Order: sequence, then C-alpha cells, then structure tokens
Amino acid sequence: MHMKTQSLALLLAFSAVAFGADETVLSQFTSDGQLQRPDNYRSWVYLTSGLDMSYTSEKSPDHHMFDNVFANPQAYRSFIETGTWPDGTMLLIEARGGATKGSINKRGACQTTAVMALEVHVKDSKRFDGGWGFFVYGDDGASSANMI
Repeated sequence: MHMKTQSLALLLAFSAVAFGADETVLSQFTSDGQLQRPDNYRSWVYLTSGLDMSYTSEKSPDHHMFDNVFANPQAYRSFIETGTWPDGTMLLIEARGGATKGSINKRGACQTTAVMALEVHVKDSKRFDGGWGFFVYGDDGASSANMI
C-alpha cells in the first residue's frame, strides 16, 4: 500500500470509531408521547458550548449557565454529507451551572459538575408539525411533553 492510501485507511477507521459508525441512536417514545431520555449522550458528537444562552431577551438570572450541545452520531454523519439534519436527528442540550470560583483562575467561569436540565430536539416530520419536537428533562429525570 502507498503511504497516502495507508493514511487514508487509518483516518477512515479512526473516524468510524470516533463517530460511532456502528452506533445507531433512535428516539424512543412512551405510549403517551413522552420521549425516553437518551442514554450515553455524552458519547455522541460534541458540537459546541454556550454561556448564558436564552430563548428570551429578558434580564439574565443571577447565575451563569453553560449549555453543551451533542448530536446523535448517524445524524451528524448525514449532516456532514448533505448539509441538512435528517429525520431521526436528536440534538441534546445539557445545561450546567457556571461557577466563578471553581478553579485557581482569577477571572471567568467554569462549568459545575451537576447537570441542571437536558433539552432534546428531535427531528421527525411524521410525528411533529413543523418537523421538530422539543422535550425538557428537569433534574428529576422526568420528561415534559413536546414543548411546541
């Protein structure tokens, strides 16, 4: 094998492992329409983190919040190939508190260890008007029904 061919083969093999090529994550619902909380979402593809993000323009609360965003692996691969999130996509937002005195740093904020809430966006054009369903899990682990 040529060196370039070997390198490409190794890169593809690494990508298959890193992005969970064999892992299929499907949304599962209870009989009353509740989304079952996805397991092992922290092994999904990490997309980004945000600090103090909000759906409203109201004044920020008196504490900081971090949001970490993960995508299920097969949806991410499809998005990379097509530029569109396919049906079956689950985007999970993990909310954690922000602490300003959590390390030796003199400025800034870091994430706390406790997960305060999970928000899951599910793309399923047959199940949801508009194509997307939105579910929130509080710190008790219970899901609320589709938010829209």
